[in-house]
Amino acid sequence: MTDFTDISLTSIPPRFSRLGETLESLLHQTVEIKNIWLTIPKSYKRFPNWNGVLPKVPKGIKINRINEDLGPASKIIPILKKTDSEDYILYCDDDWEYEPAWAESFIAHSRKKTSAIAASTFSVKRLGKKNGVILQGFGGVLVRKKFFTATDLIITEPFTWVDDIWFSACLCKNKIEIVKNEEASKLYRVNISDEHALQNTLFKSMKRADLNKAAANHITEKFGIWM
Repeated sequence: MTDFTDISLTSIPPRFSRLGETLESLLHQTVEIKNIWLTIPKSYKRFPNWNGVLPKVPKGIKINRINEDLGPASKIIPILKKTDSEDYILYCDDDWEYEPAWAESFIAHSRKKTSAIAASTFSVKRLGKKNGVILQGFGGVLVRKKFFTATDLIITEPFTWVDDIWFSACLCKNKIEIVKNEEASKLYRVNISDEHALQNTLFKSMKRADLNKAAANHITEKFGIWM
């Protein structure tokens, strides 16, 4: 049986004109990719005055439209919903450029069938919790739809803005290990640096670091993990 891998990401209007290098880097990977999805909502909560003009993308990039802005979670939830349970999704951020061997370092990973593979991780101790790992989406994360339940894909505000915390928790409760991809950590670099990075943004008057901790507290109570 052939394993299929899709790459998935989202973006925001202030970055549309600068997506070229990121998207081109994804098109020039050393392994075959089934689809490269760029998910764009019909409106943005952070950018209510967006004029609706879509970014120009190179041939080979598929724009996926969604009705609701899920924040950074837009890069993974809509594609998880439309893919087969056995297939793989490699999701990443729009402000990085990826070396040609980047995707291969995930797809060739020996533990991908049963574990989530992430280029960057940190301990839940940073959030005041125990016995867990947080994956970070910016360097790439490889997952399968079968790693998640249907309710895992229903993420409500404000947790859409701290999707790394949410998906790490879902994987933990589902007994899916998060494995760090050491090789991938050398295969990406910053492409876009601007004031729109989420760590610089307030969400309902909360800094993202504070929202991370609030989400971890909510998840500990909801799922009974990281205790």
